[in-house]
Amino acid sequence: MTPETWQRIKGVFDAAAELPAAEREAFLESVCGTEPAMLAEVRSLLASLDDAGDFIEAPPGPPPETAFTTGVSIGPYRIVQVIGEGGMAWSIRPFA
Repeated sequence: MTPETWQRIKGVFDAAAELPAAEREAFLESVCGTEPAMLAEVRSLLASLDDAGDFIEAPPGPPPETAFTTGVSIGPYRIVQVIGEGGMAWSIRPFA
C-alpha cells in the first residue's frame, strides 16, 4: 500500500468514524463505492473500532482495596509479604 493510498483510507475512515453508525454505509458507498479494495479496508477499520468499544477512551477504575495485600490468594499462591509496589522507578546504588 502506498503512502498516498493509506492517507486516502485514513481520511475516509476518520470521516466515517465521526458519523452515527446508521449513516456510515451510505457515506462509504458514496466516497469509495467504485474502489472495492478501499471500501473493504475502511469497513475493516470501522469494524475494529466498533469492536474496541470504549476500551481506549474509558479510564480504568481504581483497583479493589484488597487486590494485592497480605493474606490474599492468587490461584495456588498466597501473598505473605509486600516487598515493593509500583515498578516505574529504579533504585540505583553504587557498588561498594
